[in-house]
Amino acid sequence: MRSWASMLRTVRGPVAVLVLGVVGLLLPPQTQDMLAAIDDFWSSLAFNLALALLAFAAWFWARALLAARFDITDTGTSPRGEAITSPANLQALEWLPRLLFIAAALIGVTILLVPFAPLRLIFVVLWVAAGFWVLTVRRRWPRLVNTPPGGPPRKKAGFWRDQIWGPLLELLAYAPISSKLGWALLILGIAAFLAGAIESFLPQSFLPEGWQGLAALFAGWFPGPSIAVLGLGLMIGPLAALTWVADGFKLQWKFLGSRIGPRRPPVILILALWIFVVAPWFFESHTVRIFEPTRAHAAGLADPAARAPLQQMWAKWVECHGGSGPLRPVIVAISGGATRAGLWGARVLQGVDEAAASPVPVIFAISSVSGGSLGAAGYLTLHGATNEKGCVTSLRSDNKHAYLSLRKDALGPLLAGRLLGDLPRTLVAPFAALARFRPRSDDLQPRGGDSAEAIERAFESLWRSAAEKGGALEFDAAFLSLFYRPDGQPRPGMPIWLANGADAATGNRMMTVPFNPFTGEANEPLDWPIRGARDTLGLLGADVQISTAINNTARFPFLEPFGTLLSKKNGKRVGALIDGGYFENEGLQTALDLADWLKDKNRGGKGAKGRPVEPIIVVATGDGERIKPGPVRCQRPTDGPTTPSKKNVLQMLAPLAGVYDVRSGHSSALLHQAREQYCSADHRSFFHFYLPQIDGKDVPLNWILSKDVAVGIWDALTECTNKEEFDALKAALKR
Repeated sequence: MRSWASMLRTVRGPVAVLVLGVVGLLLPPQTQDMLAAIDDFWSSLAFNLALALLAFAAWFWARALLAARFDITDTGTSPRGEAITSPANLQALEWLPRLLFIAAALIGVTILLVPFAPLRLIFVVLWVAAGFWVLTVRRRWPRLVNTPPGGPPRKKAGFWRDQIWGPLLELLAYAPISSKLGWALLILGIAAFLAGAIESFLPQSFLPEGWQGLAALFAGWFPGPSIAVLGLGLMIGPLAALTWVADGFKLQWKFLGSRIGPRRPPVILILALWIFVVAPWFFESHTVRIFEPTRAHAAGLADPAARAPLQQMWAKWVECHGGSGPLRPVIVAISGGATRAGLWGARVLQGVDEAAASPVPVIFAISSVSGGSLGAAGYLTLHGATNEKGCVTSLRSDNKHAYLSLRKDALGPLLAGRLLGDLPRTLVAPFAALARFRPRSDDLQPRGGDSAEAIERAFESLWRSAAEKGGALEFDAAFLSLFYRPDGQPRPGMPIWLANGADAATGNRMMTVPFNPFTGEANEPLDWPIRGARDTLGLLGADVQISTAINNTARFPFLEPFGTLLSKKNGKRVGALIDGGYFENEGLQTALDLADWLKDKNRGGKGAKGRPVEPIIVVATGDGERIKPGPVRCQRPTDGPTTPSKKNVLQMLAPLAGVYDVRSGHSSALLHQAREQYCSADHRSFFHFYLPQIDGKDVPLNWILSKDVAVGIWDALTECTNKEEFDALKAALKR
């Protein structure tokens, strides 16, 4: 009963939180650059404060749990029992709480000193040394006693007093230093939980205009991973109290003279099953936001059914491109890959404008996936100017500074949303279901309020300063306002955006697009070039924010929850959005579908004023890793029939690894298909730009990047083999 293993079970709450912190902070390879991105004084101080709280809370609650179990006050005095004589027991009681503090301290030493920075060294050495001295020298138990677990016997006073309130009071009475400190830590953790739960249930119409949410507020004070560490530190108190109270319930039964069942209730396992299995199955906790008009942003096309068909948007684009030669609309496919793909996609899009040197955009469409949508959105919002014909003008100036603002912290709000929004909402999901159970009450429907909304708000915040300086549209504006004038007519010459998500239920593409899948004629025949795909806005029956359109392609499971589509008309579930990379990570299948549509609709010049249509496919792959086996170029194919595969895969993981890696195989097949269809000796119309390593290192896959890495991504278009491809693109666009 008093072994190390037994005592570890007693403190399983603090141990579980620490393990979660170690896995989240030490295992991801992008941790190093993530910390390099928040290397200023306050960011370093905030991270150390959060880590110090985590270490202290782990020690504090572990010591309180052990003290309450063995009836040992903080001063070591107890009127009952005899002194412990077993060295193992003595060592466990003394050192188990300290080891938890040391484990948290080692996290700080490991991640704050690599890469080395003097400021980090000063902070981490100060609090680790001071804390360890206090906890080992000043906070000793002078005399340890050995009594039956559970403390002194209590009189029976009813279920609430005996099983809930009484054990909680007992735990706090044994808290080290001061029971008031224990109450403060516990109340702070519960208050954060309740605040997140309440906010997550409130519909958008109930929140103040301009309110960015608790996640954004706390992430502003504790940027990047700091907010996650802070949340873990606050979480330890309620979890320790919950496990201590639960230990008072006996789940063992006598059967044939033996006891069966767990000695202690599996609280953490039950919580995990509820959060990840039961609640998501029975309750809709993560619904996709819809656009609600504000004073800053008018409704625009409130009804997606008012969207123009694709043929009309194509005709408007053709009107802006005079001349008599072939029309060469550029279709850019941008891969997924968090912020690195967003910056790389933005750089390639600007590179196309630079290469074309045209007064109006030569880009007709952008097909983006996941993080690539961040760059696509930034590029499109900058197209506010028009010429004397009313056509949208191309971006002739360098927008590097605006795009680099997207490298900043979107991870902190996402993590804060996970802890302050998703966790409390899931734990009390039945109350959210009751809030939804109202006939014809879509205005009270809790949409958003989770980590998905938190990262969308972060996108809006990152782009706001760039938008204000450059006169661009902000990310909280309506998606359709990018493509339509106030009178509801399409903006001539504006590139269209095909944002690729996926439906978790069917595996098909779930597209957020500005055009109507129907022609608008009396019988409304289908004019939908994206084979087997679903229309997100049509299913929702409403428009979305630009930031939501980005996230409709970037909901990578475990990092973010899948998004439930609820129809605005009847409140019924019509889809479940996940990351578009699950279908195909390059966005190339959609680009090829659209190119086929352009060629079919305009054979013989029909629909293009008699001019032949020759689409150009540009692919921006934002892998940022060592090239395997290399970009697909017109000069040479890759992945030939005899290309070896040297990746080592464990037998038991092969099915999962295979299913995940097959998407790369799909992308490779599509790249080679595009090469075969759009490369010829006298007519090259396929270009592949591949983001390589930066300074010999992989570019981190993250929603925050250091400035050096971001600048390296921007410069990669004019370096190495990308420079040759860029020169070839210039030559092709000038023909």
